[in-house]
Amino acid sequence: MAFVGTFIDQQLSYVQSNVFGFATGQSLRIPTPDGRLYWGGDSAELLDIFFEWVSAGRLRYRANSDANSTIELAPFATAVTNKRSLLRLYQTIDATTNYERLAIQASANAADYRIFTEAAGTGSHRSIAFFIGATESFRIMETTGDFRIESSRQLQISSDVVLSRSAANRLSLASGDLFQIGGTGVAGTTAGTNLIVLHEGTAPAGTLTDAGALYVRDAAGVTELSYIDSGGTVSNIT
Repeated sequence: MAFVGTFIDQQLSYVQSNVFGFATGQSLRIPTPDGRLYWGGDSAELLDIFFEWVSAGRLRYRANSDANSTIELAPFATAVTNKRSLLRLYQTIDATTNYERLAIQASANAADYRIFTEAAGTGSHRSIAFFIGATESFRIMETTGDFRIESSRQLQISSDVVLSRSAANRLSLASGDLFQIGGTGVAGTTAGTNLIVLHEGTAPAGTLTDAGALYVRDAAGVTELSYIDSGGTVSNIT
């Protein structure tokens, strides 16, 4: 470990093999703006990573060479049960009983990884929002846990199905997309139940084979409501 800059206030004392420390109540102070805390080899050329002061309230971690910068949080050992890494980002804190924060942690049974909010005392739970640049894409609401997509964004399933908000209180599928509830599919051969199909473009009447299917289509600019009976016959209702 190396200190770049003038080291002041306290001196390190030898504790045990390759370990140095401070007496109780003492602290380490590295001066700004040029003070840095390095890890690496025993020469300036071999120093690997460092922390540096950037500006008031801002600390930067950097690699000292042309390499990826990585910060890892890990438990003591994989054999230790229920010892998990935890990262907490605070919005406000004045004591251990008054805070609001975002946490990232592996679950106790290692079934998943979790991102969640925590609050106590005068603190409040906040929504979790995702942005691209300065524009919000979506958020998880703080009171209900609901998932909300910003009005100008779209929901894409794979690369071919796009769901979007086209106007107030209106949800739209991109042109040519198909929407269905239940049943065996557009070209199914086995009778299905509770099937509603919305289709735009060329008429699917010749390929829909689900008995009991009710579907709406746009055929050459004319909206048609059709029904397939138990015998497979397609009837236009409008």
